[in-house]
Parts: sequence; structure tokens; C-alpha cells
Amino acid sequence: MTMTLRVKTEPSVKRKLKPRGKPFAGRNDPRVNLNGAPKRGESWREIWDKIGNLTPKEAAEHSKVIAAQIASIGDKMTLKEAVALRVYTSLLFEPSSGLLNAVMERTDGKVMQPIGVSWLDRARSIGLSAEEAQSLYADLVTAARERLARIHANGSLGAGAIGEDSE
Repeated sequence: MTMTLRVKTEPSVKRKLKPRGKPFAGRNDPRVNLNGAPKRGESWREIWDKIGNLTPKEAAEHSKVIAAQIASIGDKMTLKEAVALRVYTSLLFEPSSGLLNAVMERTDGKVMQPIGVSWLDRARSIGLSAEEAQSLYADLVTAARERLARIHANGSLGAGAIGEDSE
């Protein structure tokens, strides 16, 4: 039996720890975010929500560049509704399976995709009965648990490790 002794170092001697990352070099370091989080109303989410909830007339006033196109929509619907109508007309006159899938997944949720092959189906396909397959599975689980117990007991991979003869 091998015995290991641990020797304590003097309290005045400190171990040198490896740095976890390069520390900030001060306020001039480009990684430092001096401004913090975006001010209210400046985040992408807030801008997207703000523009999406504008009526076409309000959006036309907000942006003179596309004012004519937006104003031609009228003032009876929001821009979200206009986008939805544009997507529908695009699907009607220029069908795109990618756009249709994106709309359907967004509105109805993703279609469930069942997994068809189980270990029991695979065992039956190679000619094993259900009882034989379950017995084989139980033997594999028992062997795996025993191997894990050996690993935890002596701290090594133990028998059955790669490159060693199995039991």
C-alpha cells in the first residue's frame, strides 16, 4: 500500500496562479464598455418595436427617404400589418418554401419529428427476441456500472481501458 504525505508550505509563501485572462488596462482599453447598456429607446429591440408600431403616416414623417412608399400604404393599418400582407402576397405570387416554413413555424410552432428507431427495434431487426434484447441490455448496464465502480475505487481507468485486455 502506497501512502502519500502532504506537506504544508509556509503561510508567507504564496502560489503564483495563472491569470484567467488579460486584465483591463484602464479606461483606454478598447474592451471596456464605458457607456454601459444602451440608453432606453436605443436597443435593437426597442427600435424594432417602435418602428413596427408606427402607422405608415407616422413612419413617413419619421423617415423622409422612404416616405412616398410608406405613405402610399395609407393610415388604416400598422407597419406590422403591412409586413404581414406583404408576406402573404409574396407567398401567393412568388411562392417560397423557406418563407412558408418560417411563417408556419412562427405561427403554428415546429412540426413534431418523431424518432422511429429504438434500441429494441434495432435488436429485433437483427433477429433477437424482446427478452434476449432486454437481457443483453441489462448485462451491458451491469458491466458499465461495475467499470464505473472500479474507476471510482482506484482512480484509474481499470480493466477494459483502451489498449488493455478486457476481463
